[in-house]
Amino acid sequence: MSAWRSASWLAATDRRFLPAVAACLVVIGAWFYGYERTYLALRLITWDDAIFFDRLPLYVAIVMLLSLCIRRLERETMRRLVTVIVAIFAMYALAELAAPIPLPLFADELSGATDGPAEVTQSTGWSCGAAALAWATRLHGVPASERQMAELAVTAPLRGTSTRGMLRALHRVGLEAQAIKPASWEDLDDIPGPALIGWKLTPTVAHAAVLLAVEGDEVIVGDPLCGQMRYEREEFMQRWLRDLIVISAPDKTSS
Repeated sequence: MSAWRSASWLAATDRRFLPAVAACLVVIGAWFYGYERTYLALRLITWDDAIFFDRLPLYVAIVMLLSLCIRRLERETMRRLVTVIVAIFAMYALAELAAPIPLPLFADELSGATDGPAEVTQSTGWSCGAAALAWATRLHGVPASERQMAELAVTAPLRGTSTRGMLRALHRVGLEAQAIKPASWEDLDDIPGPALIGWKLTPTVAHAAVLLAVEGDEVIVGDPLCGQMRYEREEFMQRWLRDLIVISAPDKTSS
């Protein structure tokens, strides 16, 4: 309601309307640059629990922008259409705050096993991130289950696991982690052990996987859906989303 009232006031004159639209577009553009094109936002805001608010600036800016446009639309049918779109994004904003709530309802669908082989197979279509986390964490000597990592990473059945969520889970089990995007082939030479990567399951579906090793021009990938796979460099580069989470044990020698 406050956003609607603010939009009504800002849209009343061009002097207020145009700067308000520009500000909304800047916020939207900055969000996509900071979270999708690069991980600048993750470096600037290192608080792990910011995961509960990461998308709020985006949704608020979109709701405000559309609300501003509604006040300038003359056709009633267009105003109704944009009003529906505003309501949808407002619900997304509320869902962002409520993201952790649905997980307990689906927790029984995830594996709680912490023993057995390091390889972890995802139990659902939305838990690839949690399974990849458990797989990588086990390889770094920390027992973990798909269910545990989903809880720590604030995995949500509708949206899966975010990069900040992965960092949060790794930090919670005592490991150090750094997210890099856009990462290059050369970055893979410097990783101290198994890492996490974003992966194209299909041309339109993103997927989480474990980078197990690089052997010359071949890459061994741990896929929670397909198991351990080996790829030539060219195919790997075509499917890799250029994001990388480097994992390491904390340096116990420093004080």
